[in-house]
Amino acid sequence: MTARLKLLGRPAISGPDGAELEGLPKKAFLVATVLILAKERPYPKWKLSEQLWPDLDAYRRSNNLRQLLFRIRQFETANGVSLFNANAEELWPNPDIACDLATMIVTDQAGTDLDADALIATYGGRLLDGLRVEDEALARWLTNWRLQLEDQFSEAILAATASMPSERRAATLGRAADIAPRALSLRKALMRQLIDEGKTGMARRHYRILSHVAGHGAISSPPELVGERPPAMLAPAGNMPPGSLLGRDQAGVPHLVLLHPDLRNGGINEHIVAELVDDITVALTRLRSISVMAPYSARRVAADDFESRARLSNVDYVLRTKLPGKTRTASQELHITLVLERYATGDVIWAERLPVDPSNLPSNFAIIANSIALTLVDQIERATLQAFQVPADAGAYGHFLLGQRALQSLNLQSTRRARANFRDALALAPSFAPAHAGYAQSLVYEWVIRGRGDAELLARARSAAAKAREIDPLFSAAHQMLGRCSIFEGDFTSSLEHFEKAEGLTPHHADLLCDFADTLMHNSQEQQANDKIELALKLNPFAPDAYWWASAGIKFFLGDYAGALEHLSNVQKQETIYRLGAACAAMAGEEQLARKYRDDFLSIDPDFRLSDWIALLPVKSAAHKDHYHQALTRAGFK
Repeated sequence: MTARLKLLGRPAISGPDGAELEGLPKKAFLVATVLILAKERPYPKWKLSEQLWPDLDAYRRSNNLRQLLFRIRQFETANGVSLFNANAEELWPNPDIACDLATMIVTDQAGTDLDADALIATYGGRLLDGLRVEDEALARWLTNWRLQLEDQFSEAILAATASMPSERRAATLGRAADIAPRALSLRKALMRQLIDEGKTGMARRHYRILSHVAGHGAISSPPELVGERPPAMLAPAGNMPPGSLLGRDQAGVPHLVLLHPDLRNGGINEHIVAELVDDITVALTRLRSISVMAPYSARRVAADDFESRARLSNVDYVLRTKLPGKTRTASQELHITLVLERYATGDVIWAERLPVDPSNLPSNFAIIANSIALTLVDQIERATLQAFQVPADAGAYGHFLLGQRALQSLNLQSTRRARANFRDALALAPSFAPAHAGYAQSLVYEWVIRGRGDAELLARARSAAAKAREIDPLFSAAHQMLGRCSIFEGDFTSSLEHFEKAEGLTPHHADLLCDFADTLMHNSQEQQANDKIELALKLNPFAPDAYWWASAGIKFFLGDYAGALEHLSNVQKQETIYRLGAACAAMAGEEQLARKYRDDFLSIDPDFRLSDWIALLPVKSAAHKDHYHQALTRAGFK
């Protein structure tokens, strides 16, 4: 049995014994996809590097490809497989490797009729599902191929099931629709088949999925379903018994995702609404009866394919938010429509339509947060719900949301812009605790970005965080920021105390858990840190750079250098990981990669001195400092 490469669905590679192999760089799956789909065989290396790194100059593209191929060769040697054949100028797939994508392409070109089971077994899902592609042109190329392959699969399934008995056809169409959730033709055929069998309840669920995928109103309801759909707006369920709405419980508690509205044609008010949804999400993390997908991942889910991504996150409930499209005139009032559904069935639990303008953002926050919480949680949470109060006056809250938005970009300019927003909020509402905590967070971010050990920045951050705690002792972000200040000041014991308090107040806040993991690492409790960051990544599966950076640092101290490098490869802003990347590569024995990271870092900070940095490094264990010093020395730092 030969090795097998899986590119349809979640990419993976398995050895001759069928066991999945770990450690292949994620970009290798993208390389394999380009080579298999290319009409040009063999494929020029210069063209491949240009496609993978279009924003870099020719030298850096070539260097990146060499390093990637080196890591692939290391994987191949370690596992006794060969993915690619190559000469000095070209690259092509090894024909001895079995690959689902190659099978799908050959089948289509040959016009071969496979039976439905074979088609479903071959087409395991969306091409490279879950693989992050940041470059716009490359993302468009991948999207086009995803759609083309899904269309090919749909047409083949419809042909293969045309003469099946009705029950078998419905079951087969259902399996096919599960792995091709955006294939409207499959879902329509399945809905019609279920209606013909008298299963209108199941047909309604697929109609709702169709409406979501195609856009509400784009798919007309079949006559058999008219009058049976739940009304668009329902009042909150006020007399249901405690816990009666709680669904499947795969992670200890039901999981909720708040989906952002489509903002492609939105102005500043629409973008403020998105920040409002983020703030409500964070507020709900204080509840113990539900967990909430972190805002960063929720944005990715809303922007991409919810039906496929939701299955990765064990979603039980979904709050859909929608703003008017292009047809709204400037004189019309902006409204946001919210519908809370049980994901498995599509049943509407609660719905509301609220006006949105700068004067009512705080009351919208309270209405939405309370309605979700009161609808989903049992009596145990009633005391916690008192915290969902109107946050501040309208102007202050608007400035706060803008500050939160600016903090999403980790650079000095955005951090200082955020601080100005928080300062404006505090000028209007001096007792608004979240703005004080946000102000502290902006100062902590600047301390980290500048990397100069500026004690004055930390002192100002501590003062602002302490003010937030004084105003609201139950506000977790205040304790979180105090914990961050403490760790960077070298007060390891206090940092853990602050984070334990913060976690007790918001147990499902992914960003807090990420910071807690980083703090545990600095306290030299690397195994506990790894457990915490893994939990954070479950709540934020499409995590931002800070998560992958923190996780890589933890894996470095655990001695998992290959895992650390793999997580660093997920960081979008690569310039932030050069120093840690050099340490990991040096300890992994990848000397060439370590030297590259070192040179890239020194090109940004030529005055860097290793002894000065190690003296500032806030790590409790002297052995861990020595470990990092040894790694950076091995990488060539002085």
